[in-house]
Amino acid sequence: ARARLLPPTPTSDQVAYCRGRPVDVVVRLGVAATATVILSNVWTPGACVTVVGWYFVPYWQARFKREALPSAERYPYAGLWLTRVLSVRESLGEAEVVFGDPGLASVTVIMPTGANPRAARPPVPLPLPGDECVAVVVSDEPSLSRFKALPECYVPADGAFVSDGFPATDRREVQVAAQQVLEAEARRGSGRSGGTAGP
Repeated sequence: ARARLLPPTPTSDQVAYCRGRPVDVVVRLGVAATATVILSNVWTPGACVTVVGWYFVPYWQARFKREALPSAERYPYAGLWLTRVLSVRESLGEAEVVFGDPGLASVTVIMPTGANPRAARPPVPLPLPGDECVAVVVSDEPSLSRFKALPECYVPADGAFVSDGFPATDRREVQVAAQQVLEAEARRGSGRSGGTAGP
């Protein structure tokens, strides 16, 4: 399950995040082109590396950012935590979103919003307190009796992820898995309410 939700290599969303906005790509390309022209006159191998190196920079940036995530060596097991948004507090350029179970465990995410350059494009709607959400958790125990939640959650009502910007998981796989969990919960709920009362 961990390899599905948290692949061992950067995902396309993680690389895209590190690639940045179109203007960032243009700036990076301009720097690489300038460096290539300069190096071509003094060190040809360096110029060749610069030509292709700029393209791979976002990939290596994504690998570096992933170092901050819980490691597979320490937390080899992963699962989904079906929980709710507890509170949302918005301020200039960001929002503090807390999700979890009251009195048990909670996670706080500082979500970039509005004109903040780290904000998602297109903009992600702010969740509402009480919204159902699904988070990925990792653990050192197969039973997940104790776990560490990643700093993002999927809000099915909005079809969007709440995070600090960098996609911590394979979001496509999380959406699929979350839908399966929610459908299973709905079936269980309808099964419990579908019985008939005795005489």
